[in-house]
Amino acid sequence: MRRLFFIALLMLTFSSCVTERPADVGTESVWTHYQLNFNQEDSITTAKVITRFESNIGAKFQLHDHAVLRFNDEPLVWNTLEACYTLEIDSFIGEGQFKYIDVDDRTFLNDIEILQANFPVELDTISRFASYELAWEGPPIGENDNIIVTMRSLENSTVMQYFENAETATEVHINIDFLQQFPNRYSEWELQRRGVNPEVYAPLSGGVVEWTYVPDNQIVYLE
Repeated sequence: MRRLFFIALLMLTFSSCVTERPADVGTESVWTHYQLNFNQEDSITTAKVITRFESNIGAKFQLHDHAVLRFNDEPLVWNTLEACYTLEIDSFIGEGQFKYIDVDDRTFLNDIEILQANFPVELDTISRFASYELAWEGPPIGENDNIIVTMRSLENSTVMQYFENAETATEVHINIDFLQQFPNRYSEWELQRRGVNPEVYAPLSGGVVEWTYVPDNQIVYLE
């Protein structure tokens, strides 16, 4: 096993990916990272699979030609620049299934669902002299689910971030001390919702299934 790991690292030194061959990467050594990401700015859902050697810090590599990776029965294509498999869909796809068939003809299926979180329509102007409850439009936070709100002043370099992962939460509490660190006038708010599935069906090395949802940024006037 030490020899195989050394071979993988040596090949990574000369290339952005390692090609799977029976002599150096066995089927149980494939660690799979499944992602389903939606960004409202370009209205694209991206299905992505990163294959690594043995763990989440192992070298990325391209699977053998006979292996199959699909999302909702659509094939994922090897992206040489990012060293991963991708499929872009020009719409919001909130759920689906990844299918991985390895060279031993074993099939691994992983279901995934994106939970949305959008800025409320009425978010336009708020006071810097009172706490604000940001109630997003979307379901409450579930298990292995979190929301990150990033605020950037458009008047100076002030940037701050709020993180919420309390199960059943429906809003982010932004306290007055936080808001008063910003100057008045305009700020840009970013929101990201991210979740990780508690189980993954994968070869012995394991893997992870995660998703992200990013709505359009919101311009907010702070008075």
